[in-house]
Formats: sequence, structure tokens, C-alpha cells
Amino acid sequence: MLYDPANAVVSLSDGEFRLLRAFTQHPRRVLQRDQLVDYALGSDSDSYDRAIDVQVSRLRRKLSFGDARADLIRTVRNEGYMFVPAVTRG
Repeated sequence: MLYDPANAVVSLSDGEFRLLRAFTQHPRRVLQRDQLVDYALGSDSDSYDRAIDVQVSRLRRKLSFGDARADLIRTVRNEGYMFVPAVTRG
């Protein structure tokens, strides 16, 4: 489960969850749209790369909590997207 700072559950679609998982498994590394399509939608998906832009936009919105609007997912022009925070595994 994902919780916001007020301890409320943040609801994610399956695609958003898989996208977030891909970002956290590859932190601080630029992931290209085609890679994200594979991670979030599956390699046999016929989705367009712009579908990932929409999913990233929705995920960004859900990860922006109040005044703490940190840029967690950065767009890297002509490259893809990068999850900015460091990730530790416990």
C-alpha cells in the first residue's frame, strides 16, 4: 500500500503501480518510453509511447502531496523519465 503524509491510502491503477515499481527498481536512471511500456504494460502490448506519458502524468499527480510537490519523476528531454529520489531496500 502507498500512503500520503496524512496516512491516507493513495489509490493506484495496475499500470501506475507497475510504473512506480519500475521507477523504484531503477532509481536515478533514465528509463526510455519503450522500456516503461514493457515494464508497465507488458512487452506484448500494442500501446503507444504517449500512453506512458499519460500514466506518468497521473502518477506524478498522485505522488504530489500538498505543499510537498517535489519533482519525484523528472522528464529527461529526448530520453525518457527518471525517478529522482534515492531508494533504499529494507
